[in-house]
Amino acid sequence: SLTNSEITAHVTLEEWKDGISEERGLELLSEDLLIARRFVGKIVTVDLSSDQFGALVSFTFNVGGGNLQRSTLLAKTNRRDYAGAEREFARWVRAGGQVLRGLQIRRSCEAMLFSGALSKRTSEEFSRLECQSFAATTSGLQLIDIEAGE
Repeated sequence: SLTNSEITAHVTLEEWKDGISEERGLELLSEDLLIARRFVGKIVTVDLSSDQFGALVSFTFNVGGGNLQRSTLLAKTNRRDYAGAEREFARWVRAGGQVLRGLQIRRSCEAMLFSGALSKRTSEEFSRLECQSFAATTSGLQLIDIEAGE
């Protein structure tokens, strides 16, 4: 499992004092995603499709490596119970004891990515908007824009 010092080694509090540039923000995001990618690659013991791997990286980036490591999601993935693993994403929708719609949508998108449903799209890029629309329609949730918070 990654330690907090490993995760935050590339960030200093002084750097954040006056805010950071968009370029630095993208650098930090890239570094954090690399940490999540390496972690998933280390603890998953079975071959994954690129969509399954991407979904687990997104999940790990959001909830942390320790949570993935202790999860039924990982256990089912490593047993090749991919349908069962896909259903596990929906269990991770709480923050502060409350179910959050934004997390419901995110987990629905990750589950769809894990299942391969999004790979049938023509674009090579993962479309947040398309995923939100698709997730809201298939799950019956009200569509919200996570970035705008509405």
